[in-house]
Amino acid sequence: MSQVSVKDYLAQAAALARTTLERTIPYVLGGMTLSGMDCQGLCEYLLVRCGIPRRECNLAGSNAHYRACLWTGTPEECRQRYGRIPAGAWLFIVKNDGKEPAKYQGDGIGNASHMGVYLGAKEGALHASSSRGSVTIGSFNGTSGSGGWNRVGLCQWVDYGVTADSQSGGTDWEQSTGEEQPEGTFSDLAQVSTPDGNPVKLRALPSRKCSLYWKVPNGASVQVEGLVDADGTTWAKARYGSQKGYIMSAFIIGG
Repeated sequence: MSQVSVKDYLAQAAALARTTLERTIPYVLGGMTLSGMDCQGLCEYLLVRCGIPRRECNLAGSNAHYRACLWTGTPEECRQRYGRIPAGAWLFIVKNDGKEPAKYQGDGIGNASHMGVYLGAKEGALHASSSRGSVTIGSFNGTSGSGGWNRVGLCQWVDYGVTADSQSGGTDWEQSTGEEQPEGTFSDLAQVSTPDGNPVKLRALPSRKCSLYWKVPNGASVQVEGLVDADGTTWAKARYGSQKGYIMSAFIIGG
């Protein structure tokens, strides 16, 4: 079986996260390219980019991947066993709703209805969301149910460098790679979130009176460079694609 370092896997995840700043990668059932991908396809796309043969890692859905992991458990169980949730681990939403494929029904494992990649405590989860219709970065604070995620899986094709007596300490990237997290990966990425699902305005100046703006879709990833208090509001200085400006921080998650 082929295996890659978690450092390389995270580097590919960072590259994909940066790509979402430049363009929308649509959710496409069965896809695993930048033209479109589903949740399984995203995780496999990163493996293939690292050199894992597609024929080896292209399994039949998130349920197959969940069952093929070297270890699975709740976020709390993962921290208890390994001292942390390693950045680069896979995240799953597992339900006991009886909707798993027929070949898995009755095995007691449940229905792994969704999967993504854990980027780290500050970054959250990179995944292809059918509800948002695109690849996005969602919330995950390391506890069951955060962002819907309730299971962690250690992928068989990734060397996480963890043992049962691993101790926590340092950043998620440092724990998984042994190095400082390089600038410009995904530590400064954030996600636009509006209560009504409408686009948010990226204004040229930090003021609601500024009429020069660009619209950023709900759920899109933006790169945040800092916060500014102006016009009675806290603004995030952000970049979306080639445009730079200010977004009200109330509409930003993470970053």
